[in-house]
Amino acid sequence: MSIDPKLLFEWQAPDRTRMLIQPDSSNYQGTVDVPYNLSNSGNILNINNKAHYTRLPGSSTTSIVGHWRDDPNGEDITYRTDGRYIAVSDDDPLVYFGIYTATPSSLSSYEYRGTCATVGDQITFYNIGRSLTGQYSVASDILVIQTAESTISYSKVANFSSSGRA
Repeated sequence: MSIDPKLLFEWQAPDRTRMLIQPDSSNYQGTVDVPYNLSNSGNILNINNKAHYTRLPGSSTTSIVGHWRDDPNGEDITYRTDGRYIAVSDDDPLVYFGIYTATPSSLSSYEYRGTCATVGDQITFYNIGRSLTGQYSVASDILVIQTAESTISYSKVANFSSSGRA
């Protein structure tokens, strides 16, 4: 697959979600600087006051690294020391994975969505279970992707080599 080098950046949509396109054509979607905290001696993980996970036995209670369970939503997530994570849900046959960084108070995570390729001004995202094709353009620090379903503009955040992600 080939990818236009102009796309090898981290991009932010108006809703603050981010898209990261890497030189190997992989595509990640994510959020940055989401507040989180550990409570109950490091055994409860609260992400953005929306998701509450309980630490499962066998991992240190000093950081986000470890195996967590959100019982009401049926999700297990494991944050590894190497900056990768794996998530599974009780009612979903897929395994989700990605990369993350954490400070003592904020979490940034990028979920792998698939690959993408460009030909001329067309971009195709090959995501799990489906593909989506549209036109794209890059002007200054703005990426516009137009599909049959929508048009979205992204602002450039950082280039791949300086973003420090993935």
